[in-house]
Amino acid sequence: MSVEVLEQMQLAPASEEGATKLSDKINPPGVALVTSLIVIPIAIIMAGTVSATLMPPSHPLLGTLQLIGSPMVALMIALVLAFWLLALRRGWSLQHTSDIMGSALPTAAVVILVTGAGGVFGKVLVESGVGKALANMLQMIDLPLLPAAFIISLALRASQGQQP
Repeated sequence: MSVEVLEQMQLAPASEEGATKLSDKINPPGVALVTSLIVIPIAIIMAGTVSATLMPPSHPLLGTLQLIGSPMVALMIALVLAFWLLALRRGWSLQHTSDIMGSALPTAAVVILVTGAGGVFGKVLVESGVGKALANMLQMIDLPLLPAAFIISLALRASQGQQP
């Protein structure tokens, strides 16, 4: 069936001009650029953390370094750098950049949602005392690792209200 469909299709050969326009659009960034965009926020956060340890509390730059070194500000700096280096310096329009960043949001949103939900669930377990009760119960039973992990997962699922 697919052979018949392909035989019926008349495809024009790709022109050199169309191929060069396509290759201009798909020019990926270099490894050094991408690596630096990953390392920069980590270095900024580390600088903020280390400055709190090494500098005296009365140092005038300590507050500024701690502000810039906070994770949210460091990631915002990395986002602005990525926007400038990966989009504006390449001559992309704001619409094209918005389309690309917008298409990445659903994937990133799922990761952030799952991470946040896990953190909230952990906090609920701590506040409700389920974690301590489970730990105390497992200390009294003295089980090997695999059966203990199985029991923990069953207890956590039951505490969520899920059925096994």
